[in-house]
Amino acid sequence: MTEAATGTEAATPALEEVRGWQFLVRRFWTLSAGEALARIAGLAAVLFFARRLGPAGFGIITFGLTLFGWFGLVVDSGTELLNVRDVARRPAEFRAIASRVMGLRLTLSVFAAAALAGGVELLARSDAVRSTVVLFAFVLPAAAVNLRWMVLGIDRAGAIAVGNVAGRLVLLGGALALVSSAHDLRRVPLLEAGAELAYGAVILVLIARSSGAILPRIDLASWAATLRQSAPLMVNSFARAASYSFDVLVIELVFGPHKLGLYGAGSKPVLFMVSALGLFSVAFLSSYSAEPDGEALLRKGVRSAFALSLPVALLFSATAVAVVPLLFGQAYKGAAIVLTILVWKIPLTACGTPYGAVLIARGRQVALMRNNLIAGGLTVAADLIAIPFFGIVGAAVVGVGSAAIATFLNHRTCVREGLGPSLSKVLRRRRSPTSAAPAQ
Repeated sequence: MTEAATGTEAATPALEEVRGWQFLVRRFWTLSAGEALARIAGLAAVLFFARRLGPAGFGIITFGLTLFGWFGLVVDSGTELLNVRDVARRPAEFRAIASRVMGLRLTLSVFAAAALAGGVELLARSDAVRSTVVLFAFVLPAAAVNLRWMVLGIDRAGAIAVGNVAGRLVLLGGALALVSSAHDLRRVPLLEAGAELAYGAVILVLIARSSGAILPRIDLASWAATLRQSAPLMVNSFARAASYSFDVLVIELVFGPHKLGLYGAGSKPVLFMVSALGLFSVAFLSSYSAEPDGEALLRKGVRSAFALSLPVALLFSATAVAVVPLLFGQAYKGAAIVLTILVWKIPLTACGTPYGAVLIARGRQVALMRNNLIAGGLTVAADLIAIPFFGIVGAAVVGVGSAAIATFLNHRTCVREGLGPSLSKVLRRRRSPTSAAPAQ
């Protein structure tokens, strides 16, 4: 009887690990399927914009999207990742959580949109930049209603995938119908707003049957509590944004839209892959948060992400000279060197994102914030030095170094605090207990 009980106890963690991994894989592939279709539509729109608008116009759109990304962090304020964890642990409370968060995000979006519009009006260097980029303020309220990753906690990855595809199709359809030359530049931010609104609306419709209608709710006490908890994640997001996109701001200020258009073209394939890793990270966070002990999940997650990303980096690096002009046109051939360098962010990010998710799941938001502040600060300093002297090539080199620093710091924190094994142990396959046992 004792032996049987012991055997059952030993088998239970293994069963939980298998189920946790299966849930992670299922969520990730559902998200990836949607992301792949959405990215195909999005890539078609990007290539269309690049060819119709030219490098200078494409640079202005890249600048506007970057500013939207920065001000979008104010709208989110860390609430999305925080509530991925909370909904995964308390799925029965999803509707109440989502309603409060939507109300908070819509309120924040009004202030963020006003700040973006005011900043662009004051600081833009040309009328073309000013009149186009200011319209990206309309994208912020549209993005605020998108619950996106929060619905992973109620196992609705399919809703995210469908919404993602719908949003990109709206963008592509609008591009084909309404953008024919650089004279239509100001229509692009309005199309982006429509795409974001479609994305969020589809998710709300698809989850309404099981969860009920999600309407924004005012709850000042809950908002204050949420912002206190999510503040480290918001700071962390700004630090990550500095690591990923401060180079765009410097290139625009130093060299103008044409060079930024080249850099944007060279970085698009990398952003595509890093976004896919972001999907994996969120799916991993949701699954890991529901596990009492997720070491096996961490091992499998890091190994799988690295094994898939390394061949992609090698392929992009070897073919960049031919691929970039083929996709974007001969006007963008100077962007090939950017892609050749930046692709090495992909395997570095693949190794680091699961460790960052572990820190969130285990309540170490402050440690994650500190790590990304260090990485972001070093990136900002390096960009300010490298870009004026070495141009877009210097920006690409700094981007790879930034990914390496962030991965190292999050990995070191997890190992030091006993939250997970070292990367060397993760990538080195363990022998199974059966093979390791001595012969009887």
